[in-house]
Amino acid sequence: MRPQKIRRPRLLIALTICLVLATLLAMVSYVVFFKSNVSQPKTVYIYVPSQAKYSQIEQILDTILINKGTFGQVSRLLQYPKLIKAGKYKIMPSMGNWALVRLLRSGNQTPVRLSFVKFRMLNDAVIYCSKKMEFSEQELQLAIDSNVFLNQNQLTQQAAIALFVPNTYEFYWNMRADKFVEKMVKQYLNFWTQDRRDKAAKMNLTAQQITIVASIVEEETNKADEKARVAGVYLNRLALNMKLQADPTVKYAVGDFTLRRILNIHLAYDSPYNTYFYEGLPPAPICTPSVVSLEATLNAETHDYLFFCAKEDFSGYHNFAKTFAEHNLNAQRYQSELNKRKIK
Repeated sequence: MRPQKIRRPRLLIALTICLVLATLLAMVSYVVFFKSNVSQPKTVYIYVPSQAKYSQIEQILDTILINKGTFGQVSRLLQYPKLIKAGKYKIMPSMGNWALVRLLRSGNQTPVRLSFVKFRMLNDAVIYCSKKMEFSEQELQLAIDSNVFLNQNQLTQQAAIALFVPNTYEFYWNMRADKFVEKMVKQYLNFWTQDRRDKAAKMNLTAQQITIVASIVEEETNKADEKARVAGVYLNRLALNMKLQADPTVKYAVGDFTLRRILNIHLAYDSPYNTYFYEGLPPAPICTPSVVSLEATLNAETHDYLFFCAKEDFSGYHNFAKTFAEHNLNAQRYQSELNKRKIK
């Protein structure tokens, strides 16, 4: 007896069912693995803390995911709960669960960009950095205050602010505080090339001392084209063992950076930073000088000026003088204009 042939309609139905099931499986797979599961219309960044548990990741992603259930399924499939890596991660609107989980478990984080412009106090730099990074203010301060670190780099606790050479740097968000300081030291040493150190040595100054002079220049003038001349005045005074008598050091000493006029009461303020009160350089920079000010100091103008005073036109430039008598005339014109404008 011959086997009965399967009728064509039954075969078509079976094939159709298989095709429908395959299509449904493909659609489900697409939704679970590849369809965007990010609710945010723009790129966002998330921060995964060190030693984070999977439950914390779920909380972090709570307002970002469209479907937390499918994310959990893919996470378990790719064993992400056992492979959590700390860091800052870039989450794009198009990302599905597959791409999202693979990114998070890869540890391929986006660096944090820190732009150091000008800090007046070391604490300002510490606060700024700790707000951008995972470590705390206390952890960073302890790393900076480390005797080993300070001794290795011939720095005092006060002068450690010199490490923050103004520029833009990239760090991984979860970097430890001590590793962060190590990287800052490398950047500092990258700036202080042998050529720059040799220039400082020819002036009988160290890199740290150049930074201190440059910090005063930074506060004295915003005009790049006269920074080298201002630096030359202070270097001339140092060479003659004259007091620097730099107004910005008085502001730093009294802790008031808004002062428009420096009065006798300010000049008499007893502080190692007050260069009207003490001879020589202050013990540390009074700010983080720009690269422009550092270069201007290293390449200071050679001249005989010992004095300078703000121009009476309030242009931001200065009148320079070789003698005290000439300087007094410049100062009188400036003081007269201050009085006219009722600036106290």
